[in-house]
Amino acid sequence: MSNHDPSQPRQAGRFAEKATPAGQRASAPPPTPAVTVATQELLDRARATCDAEYCVNVGHSYCTPDLVEPIAGYSLKITASHETRDGAAWTGVISLNGRQIIEVENSGTGGSNTYHPTPNMYQADPAAARAAINDWHAAAKAACPRVDFEQADTVVAFLDLANELSA
Repeated sequence: MSNHDPSQPRQAGRFAEKATPAGQRASAPPPTPAVTVATQELLDRARATCDAEYCVNVGHSYCTPDLVEPIAGYSLKITASHETRDGAAWTGVISLNGRQIIEVENSGTGGSNTYHPTPNMYQADPAAARAAINDWHAAAKAACPRVDFEQADTVVAFLDLANELSA
């Protein structure tokens, strides 16, 4: 016996698209904003747009990094996303100075992001791919010294916001 609610679309897999009602065409995903590299100006603008009381009280340490210098050169491009029951599932690519180095994803269930090297980078040089992941986490930690965990997720959130602010 299935616990599936027939009023809800079935999920074929972890990142399955929601079903399109019969007779309707699936809509195209929204265009991905241009990829933007982190700058101090964007950091200041991001903080100015956030008015959540809890965030203001902690000095925006969860929505933006404290320092932009350690993450200068990094950018994020969201490659796919869709709504889930608990939020939004998405995948993206982190680049350093224009070179794609890390794939990032979030399952949309409230957990942390997952980071792994791009397949081309890993196949070309596994040691360099591991070093790129380690360098990314070190840069995120240096950019967010007041955050005890998930510094990389804070940086990804900021890079995503930076794309929106630059559009």
